[in-house]
Amino acid sequence: MRLLKSFDIFGVMTDSAIAAFQRAAVTQRFRAGEVLYLQGDKGQRIYRIANGEVRLSFCRSDGREACYVVFGPGDCFGESNCVDGFGRPQTARARTDVCVQVVNKADIDCLRQKHESVNQALLELLAYHMRVLIELFADVSLNDLEERIARRILDAIDAAHICTSVGKIPVQLSQSELADMVGASRQSVNKILQHFCDEHLITTEYGGLVVEALDRLRLKAFDGGLSSS
Repeated sequence: MRLLKSFDIFGVMTDSAIAAFQRAAVTQRFRAGEVLYLQGDKGQRIYRIANGEVRLSFCRSDGREACYVVFGPGDCFGESNCVDGFGRPQTARARTDVCVQVVNKADIDCLRQKHESVNQALLELLAYHMRVLIELFADVSLNDLEERIARRILDAIDAAHICTSVGKIPVQLSQSELADMVGASRQSVNKILQHFCDEHLITTEYGGLVVEALDRLRLKAFDGGLSSS
């Protein structure tokens, strides 16, 4: 989930630092469902999404998985390994066809030496991810299932950079994905979505849904008082 707005390191870096980052980056493409890296992997590379969406999830030894965030264009991830050298703390999988810019640790270290704004960008990226996890903990601990589902729908709109000025907003988010994100059964999620349909907040369709009343869905998502700012 992502209650905070997305964070692009290019918004912090100078033009010269951005140009150097892009020269160092290798472009890679992954098909929907492909794994970028697995939890526990030792690779030390930073990823920035050029287009498409990537889901990050934590897997238990028994195979159970919790998807906790979906990232979209401009989002960066994978930086923790470049800082502490430990294994990947999560699995990254392409949710849609995705194109990413990949920079290895040696090049990141070089960029940090030559461009102070890269250091600042990485610090702010780490802080952003920490805030995302704090928001996740607060959401799971304090909000009921209805609020959490509404928030995940809003997060999906934000991650995909979907235009919200139109009346109806299509969201490619299945009930199974929602169940993974909120830690509930598919049956429980289906019940809540049916309630949203009854209130004319959404309509459901195969593999996704359509938001019919965005403002009222936002009220539903933040009814408990947890702010997104």
